[in-house]
Amino acid sequence: MADRGVPAVFLEGSPVYYPRFDFMPAVQLGFRKPSLRIPDAAFQVITLPAYEPWMTGTVVYAETFWRHDVVGIRDSA
Repeated sequence: MADRGVPAVFLEGSPVYYPRFDFMPAVQLGFRKPSLRIPDAAFQVITLPAYEPWMTGTVVYAETFWRHDVVGIRDSA
């Protein structure tokens, strides 16, 4: 991703597991999660060389994520 000039990579994942790969809570850099179903600690980011501190705001997921209901914690029913 760094070779492609991508400034940051986001994920929803374990706040215990992913920090070992330098991911951090996205809120620490001013990013807002795209859904309230995502626990704050699980919404994480890693910045790459193209990242600039002015890059903040709400992350918007593509429609496919919503159509397949793969955003945040879901009811297991």
